[in-house]
This record gives sequence, structure tokens and C-alpha cells, in this order.
Amino acid sequence: MTGHVRNMMHPDYWVEIPEGEVQLGLTEEQREMILRLFFDKAGYQQRPVYERAIIDAWLVKLRQGEHVGYEESKPLGISIVPTFFDVPARKVWIKRFYMSRFQLINTQYDLLTKRTPVELVPGVWEVPETWTSKRREKIANRCVAQVQSEEIVKICTRYGFRFPTADEWEKAARGTAGRLYPWGNDWDESRGFFYYAQEHDKHCADGKAPVEAFPDGISPYGVWNMAGGLPELVTVPRANYIQRQAVLRGQHIYIDIKGTHPRESSQDRAWIDHIVARTGYGDWVTFRPVLDELPKYNMVEPIQADNIFSRLFRRISR
Repeated sequence: MTGHVRNMMHPDYWVEIPEGEVQLGLTEEQREMILRLFFDKAGYQQRPVYERAIIDAWLVKLRQGEHVGYEESKPLGISIVPTFFDVPARKVWIKRFYMSRFQLINTQYDLLTKRTPVELVPGVWEVPETWTSKRREKIANRCVAQVQSEEIVKICTRYGFRFPTADEWEKAARGTAGRLYPWGNDWDESRGFFYYAQEHDKHCADGKAPVEAFPDGISPYGVWNMAGGLPELVTVPRANYIQRQAVLRGQHIYIDIKGTHPRESSQDRAWIDHIVARTGYGDWVTFRPVLDELPKYNMVEPIQADNIFSRLFRRISR
């Protein structure tokens, strides 16, 4: 059988994010919207007067940029909203770049870490479902890869990828209008994988969904899974460095994450944990490659379906 198999460098797997000005962070109106939603979900109107007085005091602290700790809010059974007042709205100019439509999946990560030529690393839609060798059941190979930042630095050096900056990542997720979520300003938990008790098709390890499972959650530019799933590695200026650093081409780079791991969230707080302007948290992370220029792609030569691709798939799925 002969046919075209697109590798991960095919234009279908990359999204152009055009040059231009974008608003980042959250406006005062958005912050007030978030606080109103928080009080609605906390059942503010139904609480006794003395509890409402406590919550009113929290509101003052949050508006002043102060932190309301877990122990302080625990007696009322409320997961306090994190402060958004230390990330003011700002407008920045971002040059054109190309972002991978999907995060790296397990199959791709395995091949890239083995120094496989990028021409032999398949795109997401080219990765077939396979049968497990021990149990005769189908599994999806399109599962988001859990990665190590030092290994990703090596992959970037080897293949010409780079990390997205935090600003680039946010623009790709929110568009130029600064949405709270990739799809808009209204929370909808059917548009991604946000917490572990959530109902969705779970074909991957640890209850995760395949990378292409949520087509209704794509960003305005057509990028998938920028809210929900594993947090993603981004670079930040040294002054904003929090999480980890690594060495790329002899230079230190400062790495942070965007997004929240579903293990760290729950149904009652997923709506706030996955607002895309937030710096993420969680110890399990993934990576979405970025390119400054999209390379030329040649599909003249057809690829035999039973050649090295099939052998690689069989080896990975054992």
C-alpha cells in the first residue's frame, strides 16, 4: 500500500501567529467579572451575614493585591480565587512565529529523543491506533507527552525548534481580543480535560484524553488544548523566572509553565484554574514547539505504509 504520510513538519501541523499588537494580562473589567463569578460560586447571597462580611473583607484584600491563604478560607469551605491583580493588562508587539498545532505526543517525543530524523517523525493524524501486545485492546497513541525540560532543550538544539515565550503562548491561546479562555469568555468544561473526575473518553494513561479529543476548545488561531491537559513549558525574562532554568546553545534560558494540570484542579475550581492568562502549576509538563520560519516541505515522494513508519509504531507500542 502506498500513500502520503505527513511528518510533524507538514504545514498542516503548524499555525502561523501573525505579527501585531496584542493585549495580555487581564483588564479591570475581566478581574471584576472573575470576582463576581467567584462570589456566585461561593453562594454569597445564601450565606449568613457574618460569613458575607468575611468574604467582603477578602474582596478588599484581593483588589489591593493581597493574598488570601488556604487556611484563612478553609473554615468557610471555599477555594479562594488566586489574585490576578499582580498581572496588569498591557499591550505588546509580537513578531510573526509558527506554533505547533498540538503539543508533542508520546510517539513523537520517543522518536525525537532517539535522534530520529525529523522527516521520519509522523504528524498527529498520521499516528495510527495500535493493539497492545499483552492485552488485545486498542489504544490511542495520540496522548500528550510528559516531558523533561532538559531533554526538550536538547531536542530544540537538534531540530531547530524553540520554546514559545510566555507572551507568544498567551497570544496564541487568547487571540488579540484577550479572551479568558481560548473559545471565549464563558466557561465550558466540555471543551477540554480540566480535572480528573471529569467525564470524557479516556484512551490514554492516567485518565487523559487523546490530544485531538476536544475540537471545540481550539484557540482563535486554531491551536489545540491551550486550556486543560498538561501545563506547557514557556520561556520568561530572568526577572520573572520562577520554575526552572536550562542551558540552550551556551546561554541560560529561564523556563516557566502555562496551564494547570488536571490533577491539581477539581470541578468546583476548574473554571478559575484554567483561565489562560495565568502562570501554571503542577509537576507534570509538556512542550509545544515554535519556529520562526516554516521550512519548505516536499511531498513529491510517496511513502510506503509498511516501511520504517510501521516498524517504529510497532516498537513504540510494545
